[in-house]
Amino acid sequence: MPLLRGEPILDLGCGPHPRFQNLRAAGQYIGLDFNFNVAKLVGQSVRDLTPVCADATLMPFRDHVFGVVLCKAVLTSVVYQDSCERVLSEACRVLRPGGVLAVADFLENYDDEYFTRRYVEGRANGLPRGAFDVRSREGELIYTARHFERHWIQDHIGDHSDLTLVAYTEVPSITRTGRSITAFMLAAQRAH
Repeated sequence: MPLLRGEPILDLGCGPHPRFQNLRAAGQYIGLDFNFNVAKLVGQSVRDLTPVCADATLMPFRDHVFGVVLCKAVLTSVVYQDSCERVLSEACRVLRPGGVLAVADFLENYDDEYFTRRYVEGRANGLPRGAFDVRSREGELIYTARHFERHWIQDHIGDHSDLTLVAYTEVPSITRTGRSITAFMLAAQRAH
């Protein structure tokens, strides 16, 4: 992909094992995670990756730095809409003209009784639509997740007048807990 050659790449929410390591050769590869210990682990385990510990809603980068911003299974952990919008705005801000934002995450799944029950419980507990608590077997809160309405992401990409949706697809996926769900993947390009 010619766009990647020599371009700085930002992997938002890279986690302890960045999923896009094979892109390192394309350009400078930076992994951002809000967890300091994760960012430190990444820096020790992945050669040629620069780890940065920061919040994706307020990134410590100049405007228009990256040719590619990757955001895989990140928004699912950003439960509230205003925070999701800030992550997308920040991703757009740090993306250079002509650069690509790639997002992959989960869609709501009301066809599955398990997820429907969790969404209903989440709403009853004051969480936004599609959000639910993930608990340990002992009932301890591990994290809160969110699945998105089918066109939510496209609508919010459209809110950024300098981004154009260039590809969108839905694919079957498996969650961390092994459940089958539909995921979406999209690519949006920033205007030149």
